[in-house]
Amino acid sequence: AEEDFSLVMSVMFPERYNRLFERADENGQFNDRLQMTRAIIDWADQDQVIFGTSAAEDYRYDTSKDPYAIKNQYFDTVEELRLVRGVDDDFMSAFGDAFTVYGDCKVNVGLADAPILTGLIYQYAATPNDPSLQYRNVALLARYVVQIRSLMGGFSDTKTFVQAVENPVGQLGIAGAVDSAMGGASAQKLNLPPVTGVKLSPKISEVIIAGGARRVWRIAASAEVGRVKRKIIAVWDGKHIPMHMGRNESGPGAFLYWREE
Repeated sequence: AEEDFSLVMSVMFPERYNRLFERADENGQFNDRLQMTRAIIDWADQDQVIFGTSAAEDYRYDTSKDPYAIKNQYFDTVEELRLVRGVDDDFMSAFGDAFTVYGDCKVNVGLADAPILTGLIYQYAATPNDPSLQYRNVALLARYVVQIRSLMGGFSDTKTFVQAVENPVGQLGIAGAVDSAMGGASAQKLNLPPVTGVKLSPKISEVIIAGGARRVWRIAASAEVGRVKRKIIAVWDGKHIPMHMGRNESGPGAFLYWREE
């Protein structure tokens, strides 16, 4: 929970999100970044105290117009976030894409966008008071990492990701040379401002994945025949072992979600 708390706080850290935490929600309550992050953690954890404190949870979900109880269990869908105190359409528009309920509870740095990478760098910097951790530098560093990943066709392993964070200029040059050799655009044409790398803690390797086949896929398909329209949305986990696997010769892999409209 400590790592989840730090990462969520880091994602919400940029000043451009200040307005989301400076206005009252539909119930007239003000929720700052700390309160929002605690509310998200408390929805899923199984104790009865506010995260990081000894105070009892009292989010008053049972006093709303449509009362319900706090779940105190894992999220089943990202949309379930809307039940958490303070989460509204603006919050989901800003941060909804940063959350997932699937996978190994690790960040896939081969797919993560710049805000998530920014949060990871803050959370796992080897030196918390590193002067390179100024927000503008870290945000730019995340852009470098995304560009290096694009030019290299992804990260082959966690070491490659760490090198991109710690030596972004050097790795961008290498990635650009590889891309140019393969007929792509060179790194020199990107015109990115100067940036300083950030040394990462070895613990980063425990919370990220890189390289290898993608585990979770979201599938959306639609068809129209005359006046009849159908749409299927599904989520496939390539490593999930279904309960019925022992009754046949199928390997791992199963649908975690299936919806027909």
